[in-house]
Amino acid sequence: MSAATRELARLEGRRMLRHPAPWAGLALTLLVAWDVWGEDWSGQRYTGLVAALTPLLLGVSVASVSAFGRELVPVAEAAPLGPSERARARLAGGLPLVALVALVVAAGAVGLRLVGGVPLGDDPGRTLHAHHTPPELLQPVLLAAVAVVVGAVAVRVLRHTLAAAIVLTVLWFLVGGTYWLFAGPGTRWVAVVQVQPFSVEVGPIRTDPSTFPADWLLSAPGEYQDHWARLVVSPLVALAHDAYLLGLVLLLLGVVLAGAARRALLPLGLAVAIGAVALQHVAAPYDDGERVEAAAPLGIAPDDADATPIVVDTDLAGDDLAALAFLLRRTDVRVEAVTIAGTGLVGCDPGVDLVADLVLGLGAAPLPVACGREDAARPWPEDWRRFAVAGSGMARRDTTFTPAPVAAPELIGRLAARHAGLRVVALGPLTNLGDLAADDPAAYARIADITSMAGAVEVPDVDGVAEWNAAADPEAFATVLAGRVPLTVVPDDAIPAAVPPVAWLVPTYSPPKWWDSATAAASVEPDLVTVERGSWTVDGSGRLHRDGPGPVRVATALDHDRLDAAFEDALG
Repeated sequence: MSAATRELARLEGRRMLRHPAPWAGLALTLLVAWDVWGEDWSGQRYTGLVAALTPLLLGVSVASVSAFGRELVPVAEAAPLGPSERARARLAGGLPLVALVALVVAAGAVGLRLVGGVPLGDDPGRTLHAHHTPPELLQPVLLAAVAVVVGAVAVRVLRHTLAAAIVLTVLWFLVGGTYWLFAGPGTRWVAVVQVQPFSVEVGPIRTDPSTFPADWLLSAPGEYQDHWARLVVSPLVALAHDAYLLGLVLLLLGVVLAGAARRALLPLGLAVAIGAVALQHVAAPYDDGERVEAAAPLGIAPDDADATPIVVDTDLAGDDLAALAFLLRRTDVRVEAVTIAGTGLVGCDPGVDLVADLVLGLGAAPLPVACGREDAARPWPEDWRRFAVAGSGMARRDTTFTPAPVAAPELIGRLAARHAGLRVVALGPLTNLGDLAADDPAAYARIADITSMAGAVEVPDVDGVAEWNAAADPEAFATVLAGRVPLTVVPDDAIPAAVPPVAWLVPTYSPPKWWDSATAAASVEPDLVTVERGSWTVDGSGRLHRDGPGPVRVATALDHDRLDAAFEDALG
């Protein structure tokens, strides 16, 4: 490189570093990275932090467009540098911007080391300490080189700087802002921005995740997949993709430069890119046969003439579904019907379908299902409701149940008349029981006893709510608290903050407590519950207050070990 070429390269380098586009892009990258850092669903930080560099890469391309746009201005024939030398100088002038991207990537990698990494995978089989591998960290640096050269190509092809900048903005948005569109098996090898980890199917939806190897990072079934998957980060694929990006740089350089350089770079870049795509294909973590088959369906408990008849009154959150499965498996109880609290989390539609999915999935005969009214005093957050439906983790079946022709309160009353000793396990708002007590006190009085998960005694409020089942319909809860039917209340305070063995039944549901499963176990094994008797009232937030002596049993603690044993006995 001649002295004049080196001087022009230094001049162009200073101009590119002073151009506002890369710095504006850096600011946007930091904002996007900050937003990604707030995401908590599986893998979003790991993949999103790579794609967050897209605005910075766009800024590098725009600065390159500005530099190569100066070629559109006519130059005197006596100029000391010809077109090829000027192009080489401007390409060399883009190296400081490549170095800037490398510095940002290095700073991000060091920062992640300092904070301990990012979460990756779902429970079980999850890590909070994932770090990008060196080949993954090299990708953005090579993308910066692509950004410089593609800016030059855009000017050469379009012959207009504004048009080139607009086209590159659209292109960078597509390859970086919508990177997930190119994550399929047919496109990820030629995608410009490639993100990991790979998702490899390893088991059907009803597989018990505890049977997977302990070192696997897992992706649970949910709204977007109907199977368990293993998350795999492949440094070899990342390295092959780096080679693919190098091939793209060589191809683009062949377009920008002329003469012998073009004749050498075009075939070389094409060969490197094709070879890198083939290597990615070979090195990719395909399904290698390491699948864990699901256990046979749990089935239901055999009929027992002495089994206690129960009604499960529920709002069908994921925890309720696990509780219903637990009760269906018990030999000492017989589920006569499921009634849906319309004031609860899911409601009748699509709650009836969720009951069908669970009951038929267990191999049980269809159950009567009835719906109650849906005018909650305090509506549940809409995003909670959407997740409760989409995040059950159960396969959707073609068949469903038809709701009973009577409302839920009336069905409970009829069953209480038909079955002496009928018990109700209430896992949602107590609307149906409150309505039955108000509309038909005699039928309500025939219920043998009620066990309810509702209310809180001392746990702090969150956004003005102590506990949602009670707060959704505190008037109905007050009616049940004051009624003549023996009542055991399991408030939020008594639920242990632990994951029971029943959790695998609803793999995408991961609450801090398994309120309803614990309550279902307490309803059939009362000895595991420590209670305080009294007369209790409830306020609009769902908080319980003891007024004095009385018959209502409020749980103060549950025996965690005996809870686990109850789940193991029923579900294995």
